[in-house]
Amino acid sequence: MLNSRKKSRSTRRPKPGNIVVAFSPNGREFRRVRLQCAKACAEYNKTDEDTSSIERGSLFMNMLPTSAVHHAAPSQIQTPFFMDYGLRVSIHHTAVIEHGCKIVDTPVADIKIGQYCSIGPNVTIVSVGPPPAQASIENLAKGYRELTGLPVTIGEAAWIGASAVIGPGVTIGERAVVAPGAVVLDDVPAYAEVMGNPASVINGRMPPKTTGYEEKEEHDQPHSPVVYYQM
Repeated sequence: MLNSRKKSRSTRRPKPGNIVVAFSPNGREFRRVRLQCAKACAEYNKTDEDTSSIERGSLFMNMLPTSAVHHAAPSQIQTPFFMDYGLRVSIHHTAVIEHGCKIVDTPVADIKIGQYCSIGPNVTIVSVGPPPAQASIENLAKGYRELTGLPVTIGEAAWIGASAVIGPGVTIGERAVVAPGAVVLDDVPAYAEVMGNPASVINGRMPPKTTGYEEKEEHDQPHSPVVYYQM
């Protein structure tokens, strides 16, 4: 379970002996990718509620490299939306992302947002880590800056509240709930609810015995816009 007292994990510092992937954002190719992504974000942010889902999806794909693999383009991402590189970002087309989301990604670590995820307004997802301990002051003085990257995974049907921050190296389990404003620096188990800074588990949720799809197939009835559940 997530525990704010575990400083060695909550800071997401790699353990001694672990391999850390570092990169220099000053590299020519990375600067080119950032510029391309920034231009694509600016074009995407010109869309509004009247823009068709097809056009939204097409514009969003311009932020990603041509090698990006998506079964379908995400089209439920509200503007404004910001992303740095897009090289290692994968967003399932069923995910819903509200306005003001910032993805502070890297070219060396994956960010994966699973199917049916709900990301609230002004959420920040960060895969950038601090410089490696071996980084030299001499290189910094020469303008050569190094950063590290750690992957972030948000599992199926997870719910992320408004203004939450998801830190580097974090995995959020399926159907987990992150409270608004939480700062998540450690893994969140599936079906757990977390809140606070740093976030800690406050509750566990029971997995459903059946899914809405099974219920619809059995009874052949459309879903009501309002549904009541016993918690």
